[in-house]
Amino acid sequence: MSTFVERVLQIKGEHESRRILRLCCFAFLTAGAYVVCRSVADALFLANVGARHLPAMHVIATAFVVVLTVISLRWRNRPRGLLPTQLLLAMATLTVPLFDPEPSGTLAILVYGFLYILAQLHGTVGMIFLTILLQGQFHGDEPPRVFGIIGAGGTLAAIVFGVVVYWTVSSIEPVHLLYIVAALDVLAIVPVFSLSPEREEESDPIPDVGPPSSDAKKLPMSKLATAILMLVAIKVAALTFIEYQWKVSVADAKSGVEAAMAAYFGLYYTGMNIVTGVIQLLLAGRILRRFGALFALTLLPFSLLCGSILVLATSALHIRLWVSTLLKSTESLRRGINDPALQLLFKKVSRGQRELAVTKTHGIAKPLAELTAALGLQVIVLLITPAEISWLVLILIAVWFYLVARMYPILRSTFSASESAG
Repeated sequence: MSTFVERVLQIKGEHESRRILRLCCFAFLTAGAYVVCRSVADALFLANVGARHLPAMHVIATAFVVVLTVISLRWRNRPRGLLPTQLLLAMATLTVPLFDPEPSGTLAILVYGFLYILAQLHGTVGMIFLTILLQGQFHGDEPPRVFGIIGAGGTLAAIVFGVVVYWTVSSIEPVHLLYIVAALDVLAIVPVFSLSPEREEESDPIPDVGPPSSDAKKLPMSKLATAILMLVAIKVAALTFIEYQWKVSVADAKSGVEAAMAAYFGLYYTGMNIVTGVIQLLLAGRILRRFGALFALTLLPFSLLCGSILVLATSALHIRLWVSTLLKSTESLRRGINDPALQLLFKKVSRGQRELAVTKTHGIAKPLAELTAALGLQVIVLLITPAEISWLVLILIAVWFYLVARMYPILRSTFSASESAG
């Protein structure tokens, strides 16, 4: 049976299986903490503070994300960096249930705003640590086969804990689910400590230029690293607009009822992640190996293009809810295809610049792009309706395709050089 599973999932050898299993566990635990915290934070914030404060909350949350991600990346992939970060998240999460503020009051804004920030931090910190661990543990022909599989650990967590949220919010207060978040934060430390030390690459995809990685911050970013940074920034800006549209649609359709919104968020995460799991386990590796990362990078913007057109074409409240949910569900393609493709691009950056590229992309460019989009929302929501934000998304998608077209020669030459060296 194990041989059959390894053949279907394209896994080679027991040693590779152990590394995959441990990183899948890490992805499962960190993603589970994020899904529960995200669902509870969104429901409590929308019910007690209101959707009108979402743009301002994005601005504040991304500022905190920049601070914490820069601190966490100073420890890189070493266990001593993961330990204090996860413990800090757990302790901060446990403080929220201590308060019971009145809706719409100042204390409610502070408490549920703080929880909203914690949800953002859970997602960002988990992604950064997983990215760096993947870069250090897998080389050669392993990444195209295993990156999608490891992401399935997070997908399974989203399904499991999405169901947990959906079935429990009717019997217990959503805020009490934060105890689960804190427990998952602590448990996520265990699989990382059981990993073997970072493996050395047999040969760099692109020869190193300049000093070793300890001096990487002194090096300028390569053209490929800059291309990755720009692609991530434009993607995050578009997805920030789409997420705002979706949350407003949920709040309107569910009449601001806390339990109803929490249940809907839980149901969404369950269904979306079932689709994501199928993509990660059965399709991602095969698509990346057959068509390459460059083709994979175009699938997400094309799906956002189609979804945004549908949003603009609908007017009924509940129909718009389902259309905006469908558009938000393109997250399956982002996590299943786009993210593994970006992981492959990072592998093509020279080792001396790779950690710098990861730091600038996930720790600086990504939150700053979200911050810029959130600041834009502060003005945009005063001028146009949430549905009309899709026009801005379409403009960003056009820029996205333009950037891919301009970067294609860089990316193609990089992949050709690495294949020739191999």
